[in-house]
Amino acid sequence: MIVTGEGKMTNGLKAKTAMFTIFLILATLLAMSCKECPTEQPDYDIYLSAEDVFSTSVVLSVSLPDSGDVSAFALDRDNSTVATYTCSDDDTLIIDEGLMPDTDYIYRVRFLKDGKTKSESDPVSVHTMDTTSHDFTWEIDTLGNYGSYLKDAWIVNENNIWVVGNIETDSGTYNAARWDGDKWNLLKVLSGYSPNYGIFYFSENDIWITSGLPIHWNGSEWTLYHFWNMGVLDDEDGGVTDIWASSSSDIYFVGKKGSIVHYDGSTFTKMESGTEIDLTDIKGDPDGGDIWVCGFDDLKGSVLLKKEQNKEFATINNINSQTSLG
Repeated sequence: MIVTGEGKMTNGLKAKTAMFTIFLILATLLAMSCKECPTEQPDYDIYLSAEDVFSTSVVLSVSLPDSGDVSAFALDRDNSTVATYTCSDDDTLIIDEGLMPDTDYIYRVRFLKDGKTKSESDPVSVHTMDTTSHDFTWEIDTLGNYGSYLKDAWIVNENNIWVVGNIETDSGTYNAARWDGDKWNLLKVLSGYSPNYGIFYFSENDIWITSGLPIHWNGSEWTLYHFWNMGVLDDEDGGVTDIWASSSSDIYFVGKKGSIVHYDGSTFTKMESGTEIDLTDIKGDPDGGDIWVCGFDDLKGSVLLKKEQNKEFATINNINSQTSLG
């Protein structure tokens, strides 16, 4: 049935109009949904902090965006670029040297992409240490004959100083010596001779020395811990030569072929270092912070390891290349 009249619309025309309106709405929604979503901007955040400050140098820690690729950044000192670096690790350490003592400096790092600055860190202010005003008088002591050498020392006080190494004398060979405030007393740690490399002193009744193996003094006798006989180290591992500890129940030994061993006060445990480079030095935060280990090999180069609290040691690739600008 068709109803006609002025100002009236047929049922068919109404239906067509409604369908056209629905089509327009659907087309509009479809067009809106097909618009390209905004591209997520990459993370270019970069952070800078001062790890240590000396009289003529500073150690800076740089945290780069987690890109997984080699990153480039520039170091600015007092608004002047002093160096540019490339790094494949997210966290790295850089050392700025040649500074003036007792001087203020402002540092900033800039993240570079295709040679252009994409972001920059907040400024970090440092004040270098002043040189000492004390008037020191140095004296030279000679221990042993030709062929003697010292590898480590521990100063308890001015009347109690220990040194370890290889001391050749006319009366025999020694591997340690102790200053009592008046003279050096030569010592043979254990009856069998071996040169010593490191020492860590807790008390008169708690001293650790390394000869490739750890040796402990309990106040009455020296005890050697043979890591290979104990099954702590394997045949392909190297001996330990340096020591660091936060307490007598938290001791780390590092040495040849990337060897790291931890002592908890009762048990020695081998730790993975991820490297076969000889590890030469270890230092850490006695309050439970980070522990750092460095090493060097004539053929394999250098390595830097970092251990954060409750984590394993990880290799810090550090600076792979550096271009100095001043």
